Amino acid sequence: MTSIMLGNNVTSIGDYAFEDCYGLTNVTIGNNVANIGDDEFEDCDSLTAFTVAALNSSYSSVDGVLFNQGQTLLIQFPAGNTEGDYTIPASVTDIGDWAFEDCYGLANVTMGNNILHIGYGHSPPAMV
Repeated sequence: MTSIMLGNNVTSIGDYAFEDCYGLTNVTIGNNVANIGDDEFEDCDSLTAFTVAALNSSYSSVDGVLFNQGQTLLIQFPAGNTEGDYTIPASVTDIGDWAFEDCYGLANVTMGNNILHIGYGHSPPAMV
């Protein structure tokens, strides 16, 4: 499986739903997904992008990165993204648990002074 499209009938993604989907490269989240569980994309090392439907009221994506709708919470950086450096948008105040897990293609993550909470389980990029 390389791509997943969660259609408009899907409202929730359970914990560990796509764990160990090593070949998964793209996830599309439909309009009605309102809940994404814990560690749902653990060990999805080839994942390069999240796409969220424009009418989803809970989640959004920017440049393939998964956020809450208000873009105050960075939920998941795709582990297969190999751009090297990433700057967290100024709107983000919280970084979710495991948001940068297994992101070996990242050398540096730059964040502003507005970050109030960094969740656990971040490896390996340097956060500056």
